[in-house]
Amino acid sequence: MRAAALLHKGVAKDPTAVPAKDALRMAAYEGAVAAGFKNKGLLKEGWAADLVTVDLDRPNYIGIDEDNAAHFLAYAGSSDDVTGTMVAGKWLYKDGEFPGADKETILAKSREMRDNLLKG
Repeated sequence: MRAAALLHKGVAKDPTAVPAKDALRMAAYEGAVAAGFKNKGLLKEGWAADLVTVDLDRPNYIGIDEDNAAHFLAYAGSSDDVTGTMVAGKWLYKDGEFPGADKETILAKSREMRDNLLKG
């Protein structure tokens, strides 16, 4: 999101190109549309509840408010700030954990795939 916005600003030689709110929309809604998804990318009744939660108490968000939230998320945020990921209304990641995921099964499958790759 940040890279896309900054790239457009540089190419256009215009610091106002792709405002932060547009960058967020591009990352969420336009990204879903480009990937061929319907009823995703916005929090809207009847649409899939896909979202991320962000820890706004981190130092890079000091000064965030309702008026500038898009700017902070687009330009000061990072994936390290994500505290949760919800897809279709189910938490896939929440506060450092993966609810419903069997860690041992995932690790075993990962090791198996690694070994297969190393064998060639």
